Amino acid sequence: MIRTALVTGANGFVGGHVVAELERRGAQVTALKRLGSSPGMLPRLQTRVVELPSYSEEHLTGAVPEGLDAVFHVAGDASFWAGHAARQLDGNVGVTQRLIAVARRKGARALVFTSTAGALGLQPGVLTEASPITAATSRIGYVRTKHLAEQLVLAATDLHPVVLNPGTIIGPDNPGYWGRVFQMVETGRLSIVPKGQTSFADVAQVARAHVEAVERGASGERFLLGGADATFQEAITVASRLCGRTGAVREAPAFALWLMGLFGEGLALLTRKEPLMTRQGAEYLMHRNRVSSAKAIDRLGYQPVPLEEMLARTHAWYRTWSSAR
Repeated sequence: MIRTALVTGANGFVGGHVVAELERRGAQVTALKRLGSSPGMLPRLQTRVVELPSYSEEHLTGAVPEGLDAVFHVAGDASFWAGHAARQLDGNVGVTQRLIAVARRKGARALVFTSTAGALGLQPGVLTEASPITAATSRIGYVRTKHLAEQLVLAATDLHPVVLNPGTIIGPDNPGYWGRVFQMVETGRLSIVPKGQTSFADVAQVARAHVEAVERGASGERFLLGGADATFQEAITVASRLCGRTGAVREAPAFALWLMGLFGEGLALLTRKEPLMTRQGAEYLMHRNRVSSAKAIDRLGYQPVPLEEMLARTHAWYRTWSSAR
């Protein structure tokens, strides 16, 4: 049983749901977030919030309590822009290294790392825990750095490490991604989508898997968290139907998305701002694979949710959120 826990990136989409699940089970939670960042779900929860100027070792040392039952490292940098390469390397690898050092000194008993299915490498077919890992040579910084962070976590055997690799996560309380997606669908600005395919995972099930990983996972284990296998075209078609739109959703050719990324990166040289599309992002979104959740279903009690149900819940949240803005 987890009595005390710490969650990094607790104001984020997944982090907030992990905090909520821990609270539901009676745990005392320390929630870490960057100073000045959006609070996310935290104002609705009872957790102790610590705002950090940075994830430096000094600031982490001051924030991490002694003797935690579990540390959930959910924070990460999901940029697909080469202009943020140094920031991403530190955000995904450096922060993980520092957190491990602090957690070890403070006597934490378990460490769960939130990775991504992409950290195994972009491979065709169905990914399982036994799939070869090709991420080390990926052109995509997000994929490489999450893989490197995984290696650090799995090497920290004294912290009973467990790695979780979710697919594309769907759920409420994500204004930065699903809020924007539904807004674009509602206004008719998302009728062309990438040609990729993925496994969509329910955020509530992903959050529960984090907690169950401590209770049921063995040290050094990895669990893939998939769910509904669908193309982006199929997912946005469902989202369009929920928004009352009937127009066809078309798939963008690979070269068109790549050209959008190239143009965006060129424009970013002038603006110094991360573009909406990059070549790394295009490659990631055009990939087609599926994630097997068989191990998580068997060991963690993970329950995949149908795509329509996940999107309907998210749309219901979106309607409430958008009307309150």
